[in-house]
Amino acid sequence: MFQKNLDNTNSMSFNKMKQIYFEIRKEIEEFEELFSLVAFIVVFKNYCITSFILMDIMNVSSWLSKLVLESSFYLAFVCGSTGVLSVYAANIPLEIQNINSVLLDKLSLQSREDGLSATEKQIYFLLKRKVCVLTCYKVFSFDRGFVLKGVATIIGQAVVFNQLGSSIVNSVQ
Repeated sequence: MFQKNLDNTNSMSFNKMKQIYFEIRKEIEEFEELFSLVAFIVVFKNYCITSFILMDIMNVSSWLSKLVLESSFYLAFVCGSTGVLSVYAANIPLEIQNINSVLLDKLSLQSREDGLSATEKQIYFLLKRKVCVLTCYKVFSFDRGFVLKGVATIIGQAVVFNQLGSSIVNSVQ
């Protein structure tokens, strides 16, 4: 849509391009406000479930015979829901980068034809705006490696808690 509606021959087209760009940015910021609380709750719940499963693996003596089926279903659900959430949230900044590249391409075509230097300044300031990355109220940053970073954090936290628990038990005995 963004690339089809633009005409490179006049500066009115550039103003239309700026208006569309700023409307998209405003809608994405509104979406982030709505999305942040839900995403935070889902991610926090999923990571708590995963942490409890890892603690059970480390502490329940016959975990394999008792809890392996239930835990595997929980882990599949958690990884699936967190993966879908992070993939869709990570696609939004990529779309904004695509819009920025289209904007820059249109500027270079227009500057060759018109020789407008004011347009270059406008596009420079437009591209210097902050990159749009969806976050859960600035707690999590959704990018392509979000699930991997989250799983590594949970495993590290579970190992630390297990070691602290075993050292406390050993010091008491």
